[in-house]
Parts: sequence; C-alpha cells; structure tokens
Amino acid sequence: MHAFVNTDTITWKQSTNIRIGDTVFLYVAAPIKAIIYQCRVTEINIPYQYESSQLKIQQVMRLQLEKEYNHDQFTLAFIKQHGVSSVQGPRHVPADLLSFLEK
Repeated sequence: MHAFVNTDTITWKQSTNIRIGDTVFLYVAAPIKAIIYQCRVTEINIPYQYESSQLKIQQVMRLQLEKEYNHDQFTLAFIKQHGVSSVQGPRHVPADLLSFLEK
C-alpha cells in the first residue's frame, strides 16, 4: 500500500515471463481491494534468494511508478465485472479492463 511513498521505483517478485517495458498493474488487498498502481518494468531477472513456508523468491524485477489511481476507481467488484476472475498472483489484463486502466 505504501510502497511508493518515498520512491518511484521498487523491487518486486518476478514470477512470470515479463519483459523490460511491460506494464504491470498492482492490486492492493483488503482493506483497499483495488488496483491502485500502474508501473513500467525497468529491469528483470535480478537474482534474489528468499524462502519461507509460504513463499519462495528466486528473482525480482524493478518497477517504476507511472500512475496512481483513486482507491475507489478499479475496485475488486469493478475488475471482476471486466473479466478478472482472481487477483491472486500474476494475471493478464483483459482488453476490456485495459481500456479503462489506460484512459
């Protein structure tokens, strides 16, 4: 939620085939339950070792903030109406939803 308070670039878990220049939308869970950030991928395949009982990270990417949305704009209910069935883990953005996010 507060990842971009002091910076416009963050390190984020990389778990999909992603390329430099790709757009990434970040969904914030409860209590917000909405997409609130649009970012650009600036660096990929950065080695990183972290493992817990619930999470294993082997590489990360760098994301640069491009846009912050109002917290009530792209809510879970809204994005489900536009083709997103789940928000857990990386997802492709349906074209219908993408048209709203890019306005």
